[in-house]
Amino acid sequence: MQTELDNKTVEILTIKKLMQERDEAKIASNFVKSDYLRDQLVKEYNIDIFDQKNGPSGWKYKDGKSKKLPNGLIIPDNLKVKRARDDDAGRNGNNTNDRASNLSKKLKKTANDDNIDKTITSKQCSLYVSLMYIM
Repeated sequence: MQTELDNKTVEILTIKKLMQERDEAKIASNFVKSDYLRDQLVKEYNIDIFDQKNGPSGWKYKDGKSKKLPNGLIIPDNLKVKRARDDDAGRNGNNTNDRASNLSKKLKKTANDDNIDKTITSKQCSLYVSLMYIM
């Protein structure tokens, strides 16, 4: 396993960490911080950022460099990026019911916003999320 990090790897991990901070700032409606981080990322790392409506932002190098990390890399804790599916409760990242519940709330809110009379149960969402993993 690789324990020493080269400059490219540190750069990629730093970009991922800053992108996560930017996404968190956007979710918290802190658009000043979000815009600052976007400008910093574009200027310092020469990347394009792709914002998604309901999900994390994506990125790529403008010059087409690879953003793949080496296999077997041991990432230091200060550069680790916490994924949305990881949780602190020690459930091995298996929080399908939580995601199903959140999806159910989001869909119900959308249905209410659009004056649509639809009720989606957590069980239906859980089934949907489970099917997404199978596909």
